[in-house]
Amino acid sequence: MVCLAKIGGVSPTGMIASQEGISADYLEKIFIRLKRAGLVRTVRGSKGGYALARLPQKITVGEILRALEGNFTSVHCLDSAGGSKDCCPRQKICPTKNVWKKLQDALNKALDCITLKSLIK
Repeated sequence: MVCLAKIGGVSPTGMIASQEGISADYLEKIFIRLKRAGLVRTVRGSKGGYALARLPQKITVGEILRALEGNFTSVHCLDSAGGSKDCCPRQKICPTKNVWKKLQDALNKALDCITLKSLIK
């Protein structure tokens, strides 16, 4: 994403993979998730590749990481995607659940304050 933001246009997968020292196949898998999240777009044709779907100042590190890694949770019961009401029998009386929730919220808030534009400065 930083590479795409620096270029400011369309970049072929092979070029990005070479610059970042990763395989093109692995990068394609990353781009599939980023595209699904609406963070990149595909450009077809001989000069095709990938480009940012929004301006770098409108994309946060939190969005990127959640697209690639899912929600940040330190305990399963806080995971809205995978946590269920039955994941822990002590959930309703857990004395530490609020601590983990505050930690999760603080981490997400911090990651959502960092934009892609700020990373390329």
